[in-house]
Amino acid sequence: MPTKIETFYPVDINNVAAKFKNGAQAIAFGCTGVLSGETEMRVIAAKCGGVTLEEVSKPVRMTVTITAYVKMEVYRRFFGLSNDGLKPGVYSYGLGSKGEEFTLTADVIDEFKDLTKVVAFPKTISATGLTFTIDKSQDEVAMMELQCTAMPDSAAQFYYEGFADEIDDEEILKDWRTNFNYDLVKKEETP
Repeated sequence: MPTKIETFYPVDINNVAAKFKNGAQAIAFGCTGVLSGETEMRVIAAKCGGVTLEEVSKPVRMTVTITAYVKMEVYRRFFGLSNDGLKPGVYSYGLGSKGEEFTLTADVIDEFKDLTKVVAFPKTISATGLTFTIDKSQDEVAMMELQCTAMPDSAAQFYYEGFADEIDDEEILKDWRTNFNYDLVKKEETP
């Protein structure tokens, strides 16, 4: 009988990775301090004489915020920095810069119960331009905050999650972290 998790206390984040659309493998994001998601809702209301009679809310998109020490390859691909036409080691950011679409995955850890929840945003793109802050007066290096938009995938979903203890197939967990896509989690049709 499969395990059923009833409570979960998110304490830590591990294995945050980005698999860029044209990339072969997921790339570790870097040391991540915060991962948050917020859904933008579209409210449809039935009104009569200015009074709301009924209301339905539907998700439109999600904004994902990551605060981390971002690895350089992820940083450059996220914001669209390029060295096209430049000497080796030189990158630029400008009017033609465009971040690459990617799949974002992470492990969320409950250290009280030793549980892991795997999460995935299958189709994301940067939502902010290049920003950075260098503060010489601080004792600790500031993490970079990146915002991206999670868009619906081929199954019209923004976000997936599953507890490692509830997922029967070890291949799903392995591939979740390196090559997540809808086909990996799609229920197989039986004739």
